[in-house]
Amino acid sequence: MMLILGVVLVLLAAGAALARRYMRRRTGIRRVWCDVLTCVIVLAVMAALAALAAALQGSEVSWHRTLNWSCCAAWLGVAGGTFFARRAAGKALLDLGPARSRALLLTAGGLLLVAGVLQDDWSDRAFFFCFAAWFLAAATGRRRICEAGILDFSLVPWPRIAGYVIEGDAVLRLKLKDSTWKPKLSVPAERREECVKLLEDRLGAGAAKA
Repeated sequence: MMLILGVVLVLLAAGAALARRYMRRRTGIRRVWCDVLTCVIVLAVMAALAALAAALQGSEVSWHRTLNWSCCAAWLGVAGGTFFARRAAGKALLDLGPARSRALLLTAGGLLLVAGVLQDDWSDRAFFFCFAAWFLAAATGRRRICEAGILDFSLVPWPRIAGYVIEGDAVLRLKLKDSTWKPKLSVPAERREECVKLLEDRLGAGAAKA
C-alpha cells in the first residue's frame, strides 16, 4: 500500500511540474503528452484510492468499476483540455471551417451515448458517456488561425512554429521547432491567399517552405 501511494505522489509531482511548465510557456512539451500523463495520474490515483478503501473495509477491490470511473475522469480531463485550448487560442483571425472528420466524430459520439443508455450498471454508463464527451468535444471545434496560434483539435502556439508548407491548394502542413510531428489542416481554396498572408505576418515571409 505504501508503495502504491508513493508511486502516486511521484506521478502527481511530475504531472504538476510538466503541466505548470506547459501552461506558463506554452512551448516545449506537446499538450498531448500532458493529457496522456494526466490520464496516467488519474488512473493511478483512482486505483490507489480504491485499494485503500477496500483495505479499510476488509473487502475486495472491484477493479471493473474502478477502471470505469478512472477512464471517466481521464476522458473528461482530455475533453476539458480541448475546451481550454479554444479559450487559450484568443480571438479568431481566420476561420477555416469545422473540425476534420466532423461527421465521423459526431456519429461515434452518438453511438457511444446510445451504448451508454443500454447499460445496466452506472459505472458502465458513465464509461460510455464520458468517452462520448471527448468525441463530441472534438466534433464541435473549428479549424482557426488565432491570436495565440493555430487551432485544430489542440492549439499550436506561434512560438513553436518554425515554418509551413502549402501542399496543393488545400492542405497546410506545419513544421515545429521542437518536434518532428508535422500537424496539418485543410484550407478552403477560397481562403488560401488570406491564410498565407496571415502566416507571413505572424511568422515572416521566410518561414514558407513552398
